[in-house]
Amino acid sequence: MNAISAICRPRVSDLKNRRLLLLATTIFASSIATCPTMAQKVQPNTVIGDEIVVTAQKREEPLQKVPINVSVLDGKLLDKQSAGGVLEALQTTPSVSGQTSDLGGVTQISIRGVSPAVPFGLTSSTTGYYIDGVPFALGRSAGVPNAGDFDLSRIEVLRGPQGTLYGASALNGVVNIVTSQADPSKFEAKARVGTATTEGGGISYQGDAAINVPLVQDVLAIRLVGGFNHDAGWIDQPLQSKRNANYTDNGYIRAKLAYHPTEDLKIDLGAWLSSIKEGAPSFGKNGVQQLAPRPIPSKVRFGAYNAKIAYDLPFASISSSTSLLRFKQTVFTHTDNALIFIQADPDNGRLFSRLPARVFTEEFLVNSSNSTNLRWQVGAFYRDAQNDTYQTLPLAFGAGNNTSFRDTSKSYAVFGQATYAFADDHFELTGGLRYFHDKYGTQTRVNPTNILPVVDVKNVAKATTPRVVLAWLPDKNTNIYATYSVGFRSGVNQQPLSIAVDPTYPPAGPDKLHNYEVGAKGNLGSGLITYDLSVYYIKWKDVQQGATVQFCNAKGECVPVGAVINGTSASGAGFDLSLGLHPIRGLNIGGSLSSNDLKLDDDILAGGPGSNTPATYFAGNRLAFSPRYTASAYINYSWALSENMNARYEISATYRSASTQILAPGDYAALNLREKDVDYKECNASGGNINHCYRSGAPFSLNTRLEISNNRQQSIALYATNITNWQGTTIPDFSYSTQFRTRPRTFGIQLASNF
Repeated sequence: MNAISAICRPRVSDLKNRRLLLLATTIFASSIATCPTMAQKVQPNTVIGDEIVVTAQKREEPLQKVPINVSVLDGKLLDKQSAGGVLEALQTTPSVSGQTSDLGGVTQISIRGVSPAVPFGLTSSTTGYYIDGVPFALGRSAGVPNAGDFDLSRIEVLRGPQGTLYGASALNGVVNIVTSQADPSKFEAKARVGTATTEGGGISYQGDAAINVPLVQDVLAIRLVGGFNHDAGWIDQPLQSKRNANYTDNGYIRAKLAYHPTEDLKIDLGAWLSSIKEGAPSFGKNGVQQLAPRPIPSKVRFGAYNAKIAYDLPFASISSSTSLLRFKQTVFTHTDNALIFIQADPDNGRLFSRLPARVFTEEFLVNSSNSTNLRWQVGAFYRDAQNDTYQTLPLAFGAGNNTSFRDTSKSYAVFGQATYAFADDHFELTGGLRYFHDKYGTQTRVNPTNILPVVDVKNVAKATTPRVVLAWLPDKNTNIYATYSVGFRSGVNQQPLSIAVDPTYPPAGPDKLHNYEVGAKGNLGSGLITYDLSVYYIKWKDVQQGATVQFCNAKGECVPVGAVINGTSASGAGFDLSLGLHPIRGLNIGGSLSSNDLKLDDDILAGGPGSNTPATYFAGNRLAFSPRYTASAYINYSWALSENMNARYEISATYRSASTQILAPGDYAALNLREKDVDYKECNASGGNINHCYRSGAPFSLNTRLEISNNRQQSIALYATNITNWQGTTIPDFSYSTQFRTRPRTFGIQLASNF
């Protein structure tokens, strides 16, 4: 759940210091567990014939002309996905890795190996995540919710830094979820239901429905969408006599209102309300038992609200997008990977966390028309964010006591980008720039039961991020481009406990990622072969990483506290490749392969660059939770059974290489660690076994689906996921109990109908 923290053997002389030690080691060392979940997969970019239109550069344009490595997941195919949600579908896209935290209901996304240190507790995400323009950018959480995948227009996955157009939340990529808009021109309704059984587990079921109603023809419409998905568990809690404890219930409703009084003026309002309840995280001994003595449920709720007003002028379009995100997590943590002395008191040893957040954003954008050789856009952005952390643990804090603090951020940015087409539109030169200013603070909440000392710290982060692209379009089917782009992430204050122990310890400064890339995309033989290839080199400067710092006073009394520190840099080359073969009508064969060699260039010192402190990570280490390879493959074939009946069969596979986690020696003396370290040579400096090193397994999923449909858009589908029943560990399991697993072999049926 929180940042990795070390446990030394300090000399603690009084009850207050004992509580500080327990507070530090519990809050910041609760968990690091992350894992991807297997589900029926959706292949990106399989639309042939019709032009795919995207908004990757904040204007509508054909995918083929966008000089960015972009995958598009089509909403119609997502409607057919048999299990999971948005985060399941993302597993099929090149270089994307999704890892689910035991914080519950949220997932950490990394692209091209650029991963936050931990899912929660220290710093923000390295990947921008947007739902209809609403950014999920939380100050100390890298997790995003698993949104439902029904009735979406598309999901766009942008690889590489997007700092110029998307700002601080897009260090090395963006996931842009675009839901279906209310349409004043036609009535539409659709629904799907399904059920499935998991080997060794319970029965899952789902239901979704959507309706679009024109209230005033071609002027006013409303669209309503709702659904509920119960993913049954398969891991038992024998100490509570509870079977299949790790279930998930995901319910949501969406409402869209479109008012288009004239051809030039459009007003679109949207709201998405979601509730995700998890009975327990998906870890346990041998993958089937979890030794929690008390329930450890979690819940995530969010409301995402957006209002967009757009007006078309003869030479440009003007738009204002206003959004509000209200987000709340509540989670209990009490497992046998916690401190050993907490296990002796299960009632008082249960950590409860409440994590509410509010984020308001406003973006004003002016886009030129596409009628001239010069296309340009200028904009301004404002963000006001507030994230609270509230935790109780009676054994550590005392009955009725808590820790509570608030992180705030008020930022603004101005940006612009221009593209000039020349040589009969065969070449395009693009240049862009963004200036960002963020004032961020951390304050303890003053109340009688808060045991944290009073802290009120404010800092400022600034950044300027350029983007330059040269694209060659020799024909309508080919785009070859070279680009230099920069992404950034704002700074973050240390948590109040760290500040109280050592007020001189500096905050973590902003980090920047520089990306040099050459790519090509297009199709050959009138669509026989489709391809998207990019080769890149990353230089990630001042990389923010989580660490445990031993704060010691003049008497030599030490308290280990989780902190965010800046390393010097990480760098490496990589590539993303997607291929599709479409030899005959109805047959599609394809896949993807991605690789990155992103490693630290220098040791990361516990006290920050230039300090005389021990190294937490060594030069040549891969970053935590940063897989080197991702791969996918698929074959699908559609054919006619009769004049009114059609069939479609699909088989697909996904693969992600192992990831690593490093713990310093002696840091976890009181934790239930595995007895033997994994032999991982890149983890340690030469000449000694300095760190404890752990690796995950390499998740592999094989899935299949057979669908029968009629010409009235009604269908029935049979599917199986994780056919091989892959059950290796999906995270670097540093404790006996944090052996995260993916869902075992599952068989299901799904019915769908459009009206």
